[in-house]
Amino acid sequence: MGSGSRPEEPFAFDAREFIRNKIIGKKVVFYVENSYQNKEFGILECEGVNINEAIVKQGLAQVNERKTSGELSDYMKTMGNA
Repeated sequence: MGSGSRPEEPFAFDAREFIRNKIIGKKVVFYVENSYQNKEFGILECEGVNINEAIVKQGLAQVNERKTSGELSDYMKTMGNA
């Protein structure tokens, strides 16, 4: 989305606002799917809604290729992302 060393990507502000509006003040659950270079990646869920899917469906994010070859979670297996 951007950092001090690189410019903000297009739609980064819109993506952050989309997530804020979906989750602010609500209980969320984060399911770790895998880790890569000391970062954890997974599924963010709020009130039964997969926020990862929702933001992609809105066109504010894209799905990147997996960088690890570890075991897929049951969720990812059902999504067909092997």
